[in-house]
Amino acid sequence: MSNVYKFPTGERLNVAEVVKQTLSKEEQIEIQKEECVEFAHHCFGLMDDAIHNGSGLFDKMDFLDISTPEAMDMAVVVNLLAAAFYRFKGIKHPFQDDLDICNQKLDALMTDEPYSKGELEEMQKEIEELITKATEDDDTD
Repeated sequence: MSNVYKFPTGERLNVAEVVKQTLSKEEQIEIQKEECVEFAHHCFGLMDDAIHNGSGLFDKMDFLDISTPEAMDMAVVVNLLAAAFYRFKGIKHPFQDDLDICNQKLDALMTDEPYSKGELEEMQKEIEELITKATEDDDTD
């Protein structure tokens, strides 16, 4: 039994703690920021795939062509996602104030009923017609 090596399991278990201690607080925050941004980009990829593999209504949207309005909009959406992830991690992001304002606007829209019942019904009909038309145009059966 003298040829059995004792593995340093205790030392291996403490490696994560040692790494955490050797990184400065600023470095830890930078790593968290990078993870938040990477996850926001991952979410963008999922949305882009879903949009282009969905109903066909938005197949021509090109989020990567920065000259299109939808690309500019999506850039804001991705940054808002990152801001939400930052907030969860306790990191300040300048867009968090914008998220708070948007939240207030949403609350106001939900309580003030900016559209009459007739306007809402008309919008619902238009949406259903658009969906039906796109489905019929895309029908390959």
